[in-house]
Amino acid sequence: MTRIFGPYVSVTRGIDVSRGMVAAYNSRVEAAGLSGESVRAVQGDLFDDGDASGEESSGREWCGFDIVAVGFGFHHFPDVVRSARRLKERLRPGGVLVVSDFVEGGDVLADEKGEAVQGSEGNHAVHSHGHGHGHGHSHEHHAHHHDGKEDKMHGVDESSPELEKKMAESVVVPHFSVQGVKDFFTEAGFVDVDVITMDERVYMEFAGKKLWRTILFARGRRPFESGERSEL
Repeated sequence: MTRIFGPYVSVTRGIDVSRGMVAAYNSRVEAAGLSGESVRAVQGDLFDDGDASGEESSGREWCGFDIVAVGFGFHHFPDVVRSARRLKERLRPGGVLVVSDFVEGGDVLADEKGEAVQGSEGNHAVHSHGHGHGHGHSHEHHAHHHDGKEDKMHGVDESSPELEKKMAESVVVPHFSVQGVKDFFTEAGFVDVDVITMDERVYMEFAGKKLWRTILFARGRRPFESGERSEL
């Protein structure tokens, strides 16, 4: 998402609960020749009130964003309404939350050649204990300030049985319905809420399964309070 929004913003800020993921993101920023002042990430948890490492993300530069974008992160959040409200607090009035995640019932099994198996539509990225994980190990969580600042959760592509288990167990909601996303955006206080699904599925491999998955994109705007005006 940094690459997607990069041409339209001046400053990008990122945050992740994993020190390793933050280091990987900052390394990629450096390798791309970008300035650490304009694009950087820090470790922290915006949703944990007791997170001592959150001091670095509590300053003025971490508020008043134009856009907060969460890429495949909401299915890890225990309380999606509370999380959406927390992100809304980081937006300026009129700012927008953008979320991408997986659609309920939108999985299609693939054969050994990667071809879709007709009639196999359903929820296939789900574990026997009720958790699912179907997108490798890349999670993104973004926010852009009126100066272009971004709040990003970015994952590294690692593979090990232990990591697979931890990632799978961290998934709370393996997929969302379109109406369900509209409902939690609205309950969190957003207006002008809209949700669309991609026409084309994306191919992924998970837990020995080859899948084609459907992705949704949602957005909602933080409303203006009485007397407030847009800075744009």
